[in-house]
Amino acid sequence: MTDARTLPLGELLEGTKILRTGGEPDILAVRLEPRQIAQGNVFFKLRSSRLRMSAAGAIRRGTGYVVLEAGDEEEATLPPDFPYAVVDDVNWAYARTCARLFEAHRQLTLIGVTGAKGKTTVCHLIDAALRASGIRTGLVSSLVFRLPDSERPTASWAPDTLTIHGFLAALREQGGTHAIIELASIGIAEDRLYGLQFDALAFTNHGAGDAHMAANRSLLTDPGFHKSSMTLCAFNGDDPAGRELARSSPGRVVTFGFGAADVTPERYASDRAGISMRLNGHDLRFPLIGRHNAENVLAAAAIIGGVLPSEGAAVHLQNVQPLPGRLERLPAPAGIDVYLDQPYMPANIEASLAAVREFAGSRRIVCVIGCAGGVDRALRPLRATAAVNAADFCILTIDDPRDEHPVSIVMNMLKGVRDVAPDRWKTILHRPTAIAAAIREASPDGIVVLMGRRANGAELRDDDRHLAMDVLHETRSPFAGYTSV
Repeated sequence: MTDARTLPLGELLEGTKILRTGGEPDILAVRLEPRQIAQGNVFFKLRSSRLRMSAAGAIRRGTGYVVLEAGDEEEATLPPDFPYAVVDDVNWAYARTCARLFEAHRQLTLIGVTGAKGKTTVCHLIDAALRASGIRTGLVSSLVFRLPDSERPTASWAPDTLTIHGFLAALREQGGTHAIIELASIGIAEDRLYGLQFDALAFTNHGAGDAHMAANRSLLTDPGFHKSSMTLCAFNGDDPAGRELARSSPGRVVTFGFGAADVTPERYASDRAGISMRLNGHDLRFPLIGRHNAENVLAAAAIIGGVLPSEGAAVHLQNVQPLPGRLERLPAPAGIDVYLDQPYMPANIEASLAAVREFAGSRRIVCVIGCAGGVDRALRPLRATAAVNAADFCILTIDDPRDEHPVSIVMNMLKGVRDVAPDRWKTILHRPTAIAAAIREASPDGIVVLMGRRANGAELRDDDRHLAMDVLHETRSPFAGYTSV
């Protein structure tokens, strides 16, 4: 990514409410580079659930100037005469600074996608359609940072402001004209989008939690995020929250869904390899599984219809490739189907298994569900409940245990299956054995859904894929190390 431009120190916090300053800076300008903020010349101690570096730690790394928020106790412990500023809102000050240092966002068509589920898929659909139309795009999703001439795995599922603006600057340098950005509610709530004004926005659906809804509402109804009154705002008409937000939107509203909506399919069908639909007179086929992905296609079609002038622009959506870990169908012998899926919330687990149920008929659905160690303990029983209720048979196992004992993880999960008949589930601590057992349980003509997670919150782990392929092709003994509790 490209470097930011240099600003005189006096202009760095211009427009920010500065409460007080201290020390005499020994630098004449501040240069923020698109790397970790602690490696630059200035450190903003952000309010963030994921960035936890202290001002002291940043100073040890060579920071020459510190910006703190009012009430931060570290102000009293800064080295004598070290230069710093105290502002009323450090996240806002940081985002505003990044927007001033990078100005590429003003020269790009910005498309944002938010909501509880489906954001990643909608972003990839839009990107595929625009690229197929000859447009040089940039994509920021929870899977990838993609520029016209290169791509890399996403380092964070909700990138910080500096990363976003640095990416947009690199996109502009490579001749890009359109950026598609997946917008997590935490990024909206933490002011990471300051300075960005969107040409098009899509709302996929509403999940649990007032905080998520408040963040989405601010993005979709605040004119400050809209490039003009003609900003295209696409809402899920099947979702009550989508209908409510549509009524409050200051932009050009279009709705999508299976019910009464502006963009709706004339025909829809789902099978083991993907979905088919007729849209605006065109018969379309996608390598995506289930009705929830059909909704994602409709969301992308609503955006594409407003961004591309061609009446048949939605046809280009078919250029999307199967997304890794999103009900990804693995090559398997005739009769059995194996899908790799990485849902996080219980509602996502239910949606994925419901998608498989659409075409399963009388075939047996076997699900492997695991939880990671050290995180989200309260979600473990809920994830187990969602999986065991939606599948015909469920194997509870672990994911990466980290520093937690595997038995502790599974015992938490067992709280979610107490009222379920014991012949509908079992526990196998050793995940490779659990995967092998699931394939054996589903044979000869069933369906296996392997539910895991993403390594380090970003890069897709290949373990489940390789293990399943080994079992399917009988290249290894599948039942070594069986452990059941």
